[in-house]
Amino acid sequence: MTGKIKNIFGLLCLSTFTLYSFYEKESNTVVDFNPSVHIQNFSSNPPTGKTGAPNESTCIDCHNGSVLSAIGVVDVSFSGLNNSYVPGQLYNLEVSVASGAKNGFEMTILDNNVQKAGDFVNGANTSTALAGGREYIRHSSSNGITSFQFQWTAPATEQGDLRAYFSFNKSNSSSSTSGDKIYVGSYDILSSVPASVVSLAENNTKVNVFWDDLHQNIQLNYQLNESAKLQVNVQSLNGKLIQSTTLGLKEPGQYQEVLATNIHKKGLYIVSVFVNNSVFNQKLMLN
Repeated sequence: MTGKIKNIFGLLCLSTFTLYSFYEKESNTVVDFNPSVHIQNFSSNPPTGKTGAPNESTCIDCHNGSVLSAIGVVDVSFSGLNNSYVPGQLYNLEVSVASGAKNGFEMTILDNNVQKAGDFVNGANTSTALAGGREYIRHSSSNGITSFQFQWTAPATEQGDLRAYFSFNKSNSSSSTSGDKIYVGSYDILSSVPASVVSLAENNTKVNVFWDDLHQNIQLNYQLNESAKLQVNVQSLNGKLIQSTTLGLKEPGQYQEVLATNIHKKGLYIVSVFVNNSVFNQKLMLN
């Protein structure tokens, strides 16, 4: 009787080992076979939805470790001027840490309405995936890699300021899920047109003002649904008038104006656009 029990136990162990080996091969994961903690860690292509973005979890779902702030540990670099994007342009992104035997990450970029913004382009050791209306880029290899480089194409149309959410795992490479450190953070990618479009109720006018750092002038975009007289004033924060430009009477339509200016001192200014009896005030930062 004892021999039969041993044989049955042996067959069960063999079946369990065979099933475990098959699952590991098929899912390309490293599985912690601790019966008290059933967690998987992914050495490549982790599941989506682990960036720490709104309505998402983090890498801690697959790693039994500590969740920490990424500030000062994980470095994110973006090739856009002043961390800003121009619609439709291609940019370089890099996510890196100083060290780590085995590292992994996942990132998604969303707008203020937490909707997908732009498209990732794979680099070395990365892969992309779509899920739930969002796009993710993540590690496809992790051994000895401390820097993940890839590209991102900005949205075809202006979506305002964006935010990249990411979760980064510094694994202790112990072949188990315990002892890993999960770093969670975000990185803001700014609109190259920081001023929001504002409606002036009296004449249904839309005005947009921003500073063109390359050409050192003020860009003024506006739409008139009826004829109106326009004047643009620039003043300091203490109320001192620096410049006044009269644009005169304008017919209904869309306009793009370039306002030459001798303002070269860095700082914050107020641009006031007078449309008939209405005024639109916009803060303008010169870096």
